[in-house]
Amino acid sequence: MATIMEPTGDVMVHPEDAAVIEQLAKLQQMHQQIHDLRSLLPNALLGPARESIIQPRGSNPSHFAVSVMKAANDGVKGIQSFKQDWQAPETRQLFRDANAANTTQGSDTWHMDYRSLATTATRTTNTDLPREDIQVDTIEEAKIAFESFKQNERKIKLQAPDSPDMFPIDVEVNRMHFRLDRDETSNTYTIEPVTGGSLPQQIADQLTQEKSRKKLGKLLAHFEAYHAIRLRKCDKCGSLLDSDLKLPLVRKLTTERSSENPAGRWAAYHMACSP
Repeated sequence: MATIMEPTGDVMVHPEDAAVIEQLAKLQQMHQQIHDLRSLLPNALLGPARESIIQPRGSNPSHFAVSVMKAANDGVKGIQSFKQDWQAPETRQLFRDANAANTTQGSDTWHMDYRSLATTATRTTNTDLPREDIQVDTIEEAKIAFESFKQNERKIKLQAPDSPDMFPIDVEVNRMHFRLDRDETSNTYTIEPVTGGSLPQQIADQLTQEKSRKKLGKLLAHFEAYHAIRLRKCDKCGSLLDSDLKLPLVRKLTTERSSENPAGRWAAYHMACSP
């Protein structure tokens, strides 16, 4: 695929342009999905078969079957994800707008990384207070956020003690367990991995650096963004692992939370790819 130019410096996005950039970012994401399904999926399916043909004596039929099944399941998920995006009302409206416009047909090349620019637009138009001015939730606010998220989101499991302050809260995401506690001294929520291993610790370390630690609802939504951590590829480079064999640990909110989508929509990046 052609090289995509990234936004450089502190790009200021005019509010009137934000909607257009969001639409371009969506098209660019679907373009990448088509590329992955057209090239990466066949390679994933044919790779195990190629190894079995080259070295038939050293191959294990059960391992071959597991590899092909995993590649097929991942491919089905990718196709279903693309189908949902393709049939979404906003995509249909976007195509209607494009077909109604008097524009020329461009080349199959993205000259600008609109997904990064869309993230910038979301960030620059955000009305949140500066980091040092944001106060941790009151107990009442935390309880409302906890109950609302628990009722609407099923990709993580939440459990809180039956006590007046409701803390600590146990969070399970992708079979990894974490404990959240309230620390009014530092004006944040603390995050402790209960499950051993490097990945839970890396997630906890990443969340500890984030602004979302100030508000329980945002923090739980940030946790939910890791529900497919072992399958989610980087939205910039398109790879699952970086050169250090690490997963994309950075999550950036691209679509704000709403009643229809309590967790919002998040982009995933490797540390080196993060905008």
